[in-house]
Amino acid sequence: MELVTCSLNVAKGGNLAMWDWTLFLPELVATVIGVGLGIPLGLWLNRRAGKLQRQQEEARTKQRGLWLLKALQEEVEHNQELLSQLEGELKKGEVPLYSLDTDMWEFVGGQVAESISSEKILTRASRLYFEFDHMKRKIDALFQLFANPMMGASSLWKQRFTALSGSMLAHLPPTKKLCKEVLHLLKDEVKKQES
Repeated sequence: MELVTCSLNVAKGGNLAMWDWTLFLPELVATVIGVGLGIPLGLWLNRRAGKLQRQQEEARTKQRGLWLLKALQEEVEHNQELLSQLEGELKKGEVPLYSLDTDMWEFVGGQVAESISSEKILTRASRLYFEFDHMKRKIDALFQLFANPMMGASSLWKQRFTALSGSMLAHLPPTKKLCKEVLHLLKDEVKKQES
């Protein structure tokens, strides 16, 4: 009650000499020390937590990029097999009833681009997927020709089939070569990012 009395006396215009400085000074010193240590310690902890969070985000981004690269590599390998299969069918005069897969590049191409450190890989992969799309359009045109009941087995059908399949057969070797090159570059990039 004595402290309360002193503060009331000071508030009522009492004498500061009646104030109990023995209680006030240790609390003031403790507050100044607490603020003096607490603020730098809080800032340090905040920076440390931010740095740890950034490192974790970078690790997640790197892992996601590596996964995307591997998925792209698998798609290119699959398309390489389809190109060989397509070549065999066209040489036999058959109509392919499938197309190339380009979903990975179409849906996550931008994210993959962020994961690739080499401009050469990006330009070659972009070129390859352009060629894949070109080949897909030819496959679609060939299938539409095949599925058109008006064409039947006419000489016009045979003429168009021969022209289109010839164009595709001429387009296959450079596309397969580019596919092999991009696969090599992607494998190197995966190895580089895994190490």
